[in-house]
Amino acid sequence: MAEASLVRWLVVWLNKQPRTVAWKVHGSPYQRAGMPDVLAFRHAGTLQADADGVDVFAFEVKSARGRLTRLQAHELLRLRAVGVIVAVVRSREQAVAVFEGVEAWDCEIEAMDNMTLAATAPRRGRRDKRA
Repeated sequence: MAEASLVRWLVVWLNKQPRTVAWKVHGSPYQRAGMPDVLAFRHAGTLQADADGVDVFAFEVKSARGRLTRLQAHELLRLRAVGVIVAVVRSREQAVAVFEGVEAWDCEIEAMDNMTLAATAPRRGRRDKRA
């Protein structure tokens, strides 16, 4: 399934779930780079939230061959560090499993977790001053 199709499906599906609101994060020059594709909030005592809390999800949607950039991995690690449930999903089944708490699909993030956040920060190269 193409990335854009999966994102559209995921937003619609999440918004049909009880006590849940979700949206696509649209990129713009005014937005922080590397943010996940879909954010969702679900009320009430599941996964990491307490009895009156909210679960916060950050989904980075990738095609079968798509790869996380260093910047995306950095932002996902930062979100996870503050309690957000982060996942890299490549199918409807993976997205549903993450949302229902069946399994965490962040193995790509785990692989990068061995590095420090500073090491995953985006590199800022020098600008080429040649004309």
